[in-house]
Formats: sequence, structure tokens, C-alpha cells
Amino acid sequence: MTEVGDLVNIYVEGKRINNCSQYNVTRGVIEQPSTFSFTVGSGDLAKDLIAQLKPLSLVQITVGGTLIFTGVIEDLSGDNSGGATQIMVQGRDNLWKLVKRSMLGEKQFRTSTYFDLTKQVMKMAGYDESILLIGNNDANIAASSRVKPVKKKGKKRRIVERIETNLISPTGAKIDYLTVVGQVGETYFDFLVRHYKKAGLYLMCGGDGNPVLTIPDADLAPHYSLRRYRGVDVGRGTILYGGWANRTSQRHGSIRCYGKGRPDPKGHYAIDGDWQDFEMTQLGYGKEDVLTMHDTDAVDVHEAQYVAKRHLAAERRANRTLVYTVVGHTTDALVEAGKSVIWTPDTMVAVDDQELMWVGSGFKYIKEHMYVEKVEFIRSSSGTFTRLHLMRWMDVQYLGDDQKLGESLEATNVDYYG
Repeated sequence: MTEVGDLVNIYVEGKRINNCSQYNVTRGVIEQPSTFSFTVGSGDLAKDLIAQLKPLSLVQITVGGTLIFTGVIEDLSGDNSGGATQIMVQGRDNLWKLVKRSMLGEKQFRTSTYFDLTKQVMKMAGYDESILLIGNNDANIAASSRVKPVKKKGKKRRIVERIETNLISPTGAKIDYLTVVGQVGETYFDFLVRHYKKAGLYLMCGGDGNPVLTIPDADLAPHYSLRRYRGVDVGRGTILYGGWANRTSQRHGSIRCYGKGRPDPKGHYAIDGDWQDFEMTQLGYGKEDVLTMHDTDAVDVHEAQYVAKRHLAAERRANRTLVYTVVGHTTDALVEAGKSVIWTPDTMVAVDDQELMWVGSGFKYIKEHMYVEKVEFIRSSSGTFTRLHLMRWMDVQYLGDDQKLGESLEATNVDYYG
């Protein structure tokens, strides 16, 4: 059931690519950079096709005329065993410079905010002033999905530009902004991620190619819905099939993180932070199931606790996965009735899947608002599909800023549609 609005066009240096037999475009929040690949073939000689597809050529991809991806070509490969020439083209979005290039020497940065730190690093990596750093993902979501995101409960997104590198400072004390050091050979992206982890920040690219520094937000109203139950009509928003995993072997009941500094003669650290995974406790993993870690980037108790919380959430994301596949690249909007919306990362979706349930959750089946972390647009010989990688809200929020709230929601089996 592929519709006209699902039509994908791929442009290289402004020229539309014809004879594209298949493609895969991946956009996400946590795994960066986003990527694309497509296969193009014709009766022309391979050299004529290759001449059009030079490395570092600008690539723009649209769905139904809406720009969803901007990046560059990096890799080419070919095959003509079937009698006709086919070229496989692969590349990444505009974060490729940060991921590919590295520190030429040790570098100290002294900045007031993570936003300023990112701008400095981008300049070092070779970005010019035409590439703008954005501190809020709402405009990108609206442009990519065609629908403006709506916050629930009257909350507002945190303004990333104002998030300071010194997260904790005594009231009335002189502010001494954090000095961070980039190591020789460390990629610019790895350096940034190493420090983003203390503030829950992620760097991604908007559809227009401008980098976006954002905080994943599970308090948005759902953009769209997914459904699977007996008697449902196959169509937009219907789950064709899915894959899931719920592994506890690589997760822990709690984590203790020791921060910057060395232990005293008795083995005690001056800085440490603990966090518990209440779900693992409910499943029977006791207080003995503890992972101890040392993170020298955590300079106070608050940051050590945050690192522990973040690491637990990373364990949950890595070991509890839910992936659904639907037909086409668009569906019906919930927040603006009557509109056709494109599946987009960093949004919420209302899931009603009466074939699955979470282990230990107490739910009869999955019926909750879930976070869309990654979207794959796929065209193959089987048709046009979208693969959606989803997360539960507590995995997005690092087990929730209020752990008691998370425990009460799990204990009372709250219907997340409410």
C-alpha cells in the first residue's frame, strides 16, 4: 500500500538519480551519524555512472517532496555479473567530519556551555559558517515529519544552548567553568560524546544537514499510532511484523560509579554515585547484582550518579529492543487530524500491540506511548517499508528523573494512553 506521498527522490549535487532500484536511509538519535545507501543501474558503462557519483558529492533525499536527509557520498562499489552495471553508493550525514577526523594534539577547552564547546570543536573539524548548530530539535521534527511536536503536561523542552558545563556549583560561589581536554588521536565526535554523557545530550543532524544538539524527550504527545490485533485492517500504521528481545543477562540491578580521583588507603573514593534499576529488582535480581565502574570525567557526586543512571539505561536499551515494520514511509497524524506525517526519530508513537507484552510488566499486552529512536526507510524487491526502532519512556529518560514515579507507574500498570 505504497502511496504517492511515500515517493523517495535522491539528488546528487542537485541532479535527481534515475534507475534507483533500492535504498536504505537510516535516521536516529543515539547511533550517529545517520547513513544512506542506494543502488543505481542502467545500460550505461560503469565509468559513466561513477563519474556522476564522486566521493564527497552532496546528497539530498526527500520523501513526498519533504527533505529528510542531507549528507555526502563516501563509498562506491559495483557489480555487472547480471549483465547490467549496478553501482552501490553509501554515505553519511553532515556529522561525517566529526566522526572521521581526530585531534592532532592535546587540546584544552574552557567553555561555559556544551553548545559553545560543540561549536568550537566543529570549527576545528573543518565546518564553515554555512553549517549552523541548532539547540532544539523541534523545528527539525516539524520540517521532517510535517507536524509540529506537542509537549504534554505543559512542560517545555530544556534549552540546550543554556546547559552549562559546570552542572553543579555552590550557591553564591564563583563559577569556574569546566576545562576539558581532548586527547591526541581521539575523534572529535568521541571527544564530544565523552562529555555529553554528563548532561544527557546527543548530537544528530537535521534533514537540512544542520547539526542538532538535543535531549531525547519522552514527554511529547504521540505523533502517530501503531496497531496489531485480530481483525485490524492492513493499512497505514498497521504492524506487518516485528522483532523483539528482552535479555537480563547483560543488565544489573544497580550500578555504583566512582568519579575523578584515587581511593584513600582504605579503598574509599571521595566521589561516588549509585542508581538502581527497579525493574531488575522486581524481576528478582537483588542488591548483590551490582556493577562497579570508574569514570574520571565525573567530578562530583551528582555527575557520578548521573553516569550510573545513564549506564543502566544504556544496558536497558542494548538488551531490550522492539522493532516494527510498516508499509510505506507515511501514516496518519494524531496531533493534527487529517494530515499525512512522515515517520521521524525523536517523536512518540501510541502502540497498541495485542500480540506482545513486556516480561515482568504485568500488562496483558503492549499498550503505551513509546519513543521512536531510529527510523529506516527501505525499498527492496519486496516493496517500500519503514522499520521503526522503539524504546520505553523510562529508557529514554534514564530510568526517570524521579525513580519513585517510575516504580509507581510499573507497580500500578498504568495505561500509558491516559
